[in-house]
Amino acid sequence: MVKIKRLKNKNMHDLRIKIKTKKDAHLGILTLFTGEGEVSQTDSEKWVWDLEDALETFEHDETIWVVLVTSELDTFLPDQIVLGSRSLGEILDNITKPIICSVQRNAFDLGFEFMMSCDISVCRDTSQFCIGHLKKGDIPRDGGTQRLPRIVGQGRALELLLTGRTFDASEAKEIGLVQYVSCCDSLDLGVDVAHRIISNAPISVKYIKESVKSGLDMTLNQGLVLEADLSLILQSTEDRSEGLGSFFDKRKPKFKGQ
Repeated sequence: MVKIKRLKNKNMHDLRIKIKTKKDAHLGILTLFTGEGEVSQTDSEKWVWDLEDALETFEHDETIWVVLVTSELDTFLPDQIVLGSRSLGEILDNITKPIICSVQRNAFDLGFEFMMSCDISVCRDTSQFCIGHLKKGDIPRDGGTQRLPRIVGQGRALELLLTGRTFDASEAKEIGLVQYVSCCDSLDLGVDVAHRIISNAPISVKYIKESVKSGLDMTLNQGLVLEADLSLILQSTEDRSEGLGSFFDKRKPKFKGQ
């Protein structure tokens, strides 16, 4: 069994999660980091509201086409932090733009659940993963029992949930939890993946996410209808005309998100 080094941060009242944002052309980057000191429970929950505000700012900024979330903590999100009544998964689900999760170190428990709520995940080859709520007499509280089987299948999900074992980046990629693994900096890799997405028409990118996400809750026929409807809407956009024109002219397209 892989031995892991858990975050040694005191208790939930000594841990203050902070958020910083950065805009890089069409990419919005949100970074989680920590501040220490005595804080009230109300203060310790404030970071969730800050997270939602930051993501909504990116969502409403038409010049941002992709969002990347990363963390400077030893584990993506410490499990002892306070969520209150909020759901991180619901907050992320409200964002229509692609969300890339860059795991620079490890993702355990709540951080693991956060990662699964994103659209694409990247990590370092030294990253470790665990969804071990059972070891603390608890169960996942932010979608872990629902999202994990949808990603890796029921059998593998139950095995990971019921054993609470730790596994490495190679296995995470093999079972589809992460899509890219870096031997160097996972943040740089995440930015690289983001720019590959940004090179495409942003409205089309948004509709692909909508079609895939919404289609999971539909029958196949309903999903096909949604896909056809979204494709029809795209035919009247400027980016669709630009895409066709650049294809026939054999040049690189210049999409504007219109």
